[in-house]
Amino acid sequence: MDIEKMVAFFPHYLSEYLSILFLTLQKPTLRFTPSELPKREKDIIYVVGEHPDKTGIKLNPKLISFVILSIFIGSILQGVTPNHPPLKETPTLVITVIAIWLLISTAFFIMFRFFGGKGGFSDTISISLQLLSSIYVIASLVTLIATALFFANDRNFGNSFLVYLATQVVLLVIYLPLALKELHFPSTKVKIGFILAIVLSVTFFLFLVINIIAATQIYPSYPYPYP
Repeated sequence: MDIEKMVAFFPHYLSEYLSILFLTLQKPTLRFTPSELPKREKDIIYVVGEHPDKTGIKLNPKLISFVILSIFIGSILQGVTPNHPPLKETPTLVITVIAIWLLISTAFFIMFRFFGGKGGFSDTISISLQLLSSIYVIASLVTLIATALFFANDRNFGNSFLVYLATQVVLLVIYLPLALKELHFPSTKVKIGFILAIVLSVTFFLFLVINIIAATQIYPSYPYPYP
């Protein structure tokens, strides 16, 4: 009976996951709305958000599931990519990548608010995690295909690194403005602050990922997937 439930569960959950993934690529809007913590927890956790009178905002549990499944799928794609450095335990990968994405998402929030954005912290973190997770899976898939077709006989992973990095940057340049424009700059006019926030956010992302990739080049047994 348990096996039957598992067989029925995974196709349904994977179908829901792929639906969110494709919807994010089609239109990167917030699909996992943050929720408010129970009243007893409001005195413990405080997050500066869109509504200053509200405290204790937590991320949607479905978003966390989406992020973890994206890391799992992306790490599998990276693991079967020819010449890819070996990966280690899944829990370590999940914790590491989530920490990196939270850092990047927080940087996005700081950049946009510094240049006049109005979006809340929890909404920005939620849509950024959703977007980064989707980009991670697509970039891993593109790298796998490109490596298998063109770089399978390379002695190192350098060309595949470039494909992975270029795919992520291109997708981020396309989708980050679409994801955060309405949230932080709802006006139909494109403001200079919005453009500067995008440029600095992408620059920060590029700087961080390049340094992580550089660490993998220095330490070939580096156990983490590329965020």
